[in-house]
Amino acid sequence: MIEDSQETISTQANFSVGILVILAIITLILICFSVFFSAAETAITSVTTVKWKTESNKIKSKTITNVVYKMINNYTITLATILIGNTLVNTASSTIAGLFFAGIMKSFSTTSNAEAIGTGIATGIITLIVLIFGEFIPKNFAKKNPIKVLKLVAYPLNCFYILFWPLTWSLNRIFNKKSQNIITATEEELKSLIEVIRHEGTLDSQEALIINKAILFDDILIKQKMVPWTQVVKINENKTVLQSFEIFNSTGFSRLVVVNKNDEVVGIIYLKKIIKYLLNEPNKIIRTIMQTPLLINQKDTLYDGLRTMQFQRIHLGIVVDNITEKNPIGIITLENITEELTGNVYDETDNENEIKEIQIVNETTWRVDAKTNAKLFLHQYIDKDIEVNDDISMGKYISKINKNRAFKNRQLINTPNMYIETFKDVRTNQFAFLIEKKINQS
Repeated sequence: MIEDSQETISTQANFSVGILVILAIITLILICFSVFFSAAETAITSVTTVKWKTESNKIKSKTITNVVYKMINNYTITLATILIGNTLVNTASSTIAGLFFAGIMKSFSTTSNAEAIGTGIATGIITLIVLIFGEFIPKNFAKKNPIKVLKLVAYPLNCFYILFWPLTWSLNRIFNKKSQNIITATEEELKSLIEVIRHEGTLDSQEALIINKAILFDDILIKQKMVPWTQVVKINENKTVLQSFEIFNSTGFSRLVVVNKNDEVVGIIYLKKIIKYLLNEPNKIIRTIMQTPLLINQKDTLYDGLRTMQFQRIHLGIVVDNITEKNPIGIITLENITEELTGNVYDETDNENEIKEIQIVNETTWRVDAKTNAKLFLHQYIDKDIEVNDDISMGKYISKINKNRAFKNRQLINTPNMYIETFKDVRTNQFAFLIEKKINQS
């Protein structure tokens, strides 16, 4: 009888230990799932569609790239899948860990509130474990290695994506209706982001400048950048090819506006067309060989003007105040438009004497020749308190900052007042500088 009782007690004890082991194993598995979901969440929020497209070219498995691209493209549903999964496993791990510690306390303690104490201990321990191993470590790793993590979690995460699809799709339909037209980033936020990237060295000054100008490109009107009609060189339609060539030769232009006796625009004449007839038909009237003018509304943006000129394959447009009335108020060239993005562009026909030593790129950036007087530039544009000799050039001034080391092309130099980028001018074979005033300086 005694032996039977002891055997029964032993069996109950073994059964209790077995359950505790199972609970412990399940808790560990759930913590592993917590690690999985936390890493996946950070990785998916750290990678944009563009970044994944760029990196996916290096991945051999097209299935993985397509799966991840689908999840990034359906970001809201993917994030909902991860959050649902993470919430479920964290809740389950806390509950099962509570049962585990309550069982231990009940087995080894005779106090009446042993189960409650076990639950309290479980809550504290599991919270600490999940915080360190289920949140901090996996998220920190995924932040540093998002592409690697996405490749690892792609297949299992896709399974959960499919499993939770009915729930996530329903939630997305209910709560996403009002947020469809929310602007995710303003122009100012984009410009601030570009400034941060530039200071980190990923972009140079010229690249950042072009991107900033591209952001504002669609806000600038044609009338703001056109050449006023009073400054336009015009040629009468009754001029001969030879007479026209002389005007082209004296002005250095490759296109001219053709007008009639009433100063009304009737066409555009090209230098290449004049040269074609110069030898054999020098007395030919240009009215017979001119091209129909392209009219552009003054209220169009530079982007609209660029698209129109590209489509029509014409480099010069007549700016009018109203397309219907066709009253010319100026001209706009493809060069005028592209220079808004790239800054002034000079070709081999430009007079070097007309190219200024200091060229304004924008209100805080200048293109400066090495021979420019340093005091003149620095005191006028940067800071009047900068100490500099009267007769020193910008080349020598910046060379001194650079510790008299030879300049390298596209070299970045940082001073308390300025960001300086060096580049070699192919026209003069001398170094020039793109100088940006630091915005926190007075």
